[in-house]
Amino acid sequence: AAGSTVPCTLTGMDFVDGATATLTRDGLPDILGANVAFVGDTELTADFDLTGAPTGLWNVVVTNPDGQTGQLDEAFRVVAPTELTVPGIIARPGQGIAIKAILTSAGTPVEGKLLAFTVDGADAGSAPTGPDGIAAVTYTVTQGAGDYPIDVAFAGDDDYAEASGNGTLTVNSPPEVWVDDDYSAADAGGHVWQYDAFS
Repeated sequence: AAGSTVPCTLTGMDFVDGATATLTRDGLPDILGANVAFVGDTELTADFDLTGAPTGLWNVVVTNPDGQTGQLDEAFRVVAPTELTVPGIIARPGQGIAIKAILTSAGTPVEGKLLAFTVDGADAGSAPTGPDGIAAVTYTVTQGAGDYPIDVAFAGDDDYAEASGNGTLTVNSPPEVWVDDDYSAADAGGHVWQYDAFS
């Protein structure tokens, strides 16, 4: 993802120890791979610092010490980093609630991306994010009292990296209501009040 250093494995043929790896794109500065390691004549590993790199497709170029090069066009895609925030919810058994998640990239809301929701490991539906980056699904609480995980996932696409987030659904016991037909009380004025039910 853009803004981070990404370790990569490059496969091909006729690699030589001491080869370099570079990402190139017309009109943009090259991104030179760091910590290039020769695994074998068909494999190299390298780290690419994508800080400030525009999203989109880049060419991968491997250059051997003798100057011979190999290039694979548009083989490396840079996507924007994303973050999913899932607020916790407090509810009661049987209550209908809205479960929300917020998708952002570098603090900016991301619109029009489909988020998948699960509650306690069960599918709770999916919804697209709005202009504020928020997606919400309606959910009826079937669980008893306790804490249950909410997991939300974004699969990623050509422009944005995949992301996941989690929160907690806290289900409280319903209030107890009990009846005592024999209970009565008198106030200071001598009036007698009968209480049929209270909680």
